[in-house]
Amino acid sequence: MSGDSDELCATIAGNLKKRTIIPLYSSFGENLATERVSLLHKNNVNEDSSISVIRTHTWHIGTTENSVLFDTVSFTGSQLHVMIALSETYPNAVKIIEHKIDNRKHLELVLSNNLDVAQACQDGFEFQSKRVIGMQAMSHEAKIIKLNLFNLPCFDMDELLVVLQTNLSRFGNVLDAGIYQEPKYKTYMGTGFAVLDLQQNDSSRLQPFSPLTRTITFPPDPHLISVTWNTISEDCIYCHKASHTRINCPIQQQKSLFCWNCMKRGHLPKDCCVKPAEDAESMKHDARMKANTTTNRGGFLYL
Repeated sequence: MSGDSDELCATIAGNLKKRTIIPLYSSFGENLATERVSLLHKNNVNEDSSISVIRTHTWHIGTTENSVLFDTVSFTGSQLHVMIALSETYPNAVKIIEHKIDNRKHLELVLSNNLDVAQACQDGFEFQSKRVIGMQAMSHEAKIIKLNLFNLPCFDMDELLVVLQTNLSRFGNVLDAGIYQEPKYKTYMGTGFAVLDLQQNDSSRLQPFSPLTRTITFPPDPHLISVTWNTISEDCIYCHKASHTRINCPIQQQKSLFCWNCMKRGHLPKDCCVKPAEDAESMKHDARMKANTTTNRGGFLYL
């Protein structure tokens, strides 16, 4: 009987070795949604060639009006080699500036005329079997706000894009909108982003843009999402008021006080209006003192 049992265990062990098992206790930090996926602008790959086309979607104010940005995060190796390839493609460039925008490597190509800018935004440059298409930098009049969105609804991606564009357009011109997904399993976890331009260039718009708030309600359902942005003021994260920060919040300070006398919050024992109870030792001491007053010592009676 024991031989059959050993054979069965060996068979099960052999089958387990052939299977790929994903442990349930894998690190949650590795599964956080950190991969940025735009729903409004998507990269495409040429099916008839081995060269992948990467389009730059970076909204950043440039050095001049003829500046073009290139997202170079997909290249491996030294950034200097990328700069050499870019300079060989555009030998008449004024200069090339290295940037790190949103934790991504970028190169800013400063050109001298609009024709070269149009070529850079249409053809880009090729390096390591990849063609990166540039994007013209924003003007100095632009007011770029980058939003982080939390608790987004679980919609289809096309429907989610429509919802984001519709509800965020009242705060500014929507330049980009998308989600953050877990990079390994490509899982959407309810977080996203958006890029707005608060500069009101459309003269046909009758009403000005609404000011941004920390929470936004998505109609028609009362779905509440949380919003943060890169220029957000230092409001109190405890009571959500703009007059102070959390360290100076009167509500938070009031709740942090605790009285060990009455076991209530809001004040300290020295400010407690309840008379402190006498402990057992003091009560015993008073009892002994009272007893000694009635004890006859040396023939005298102490009253």
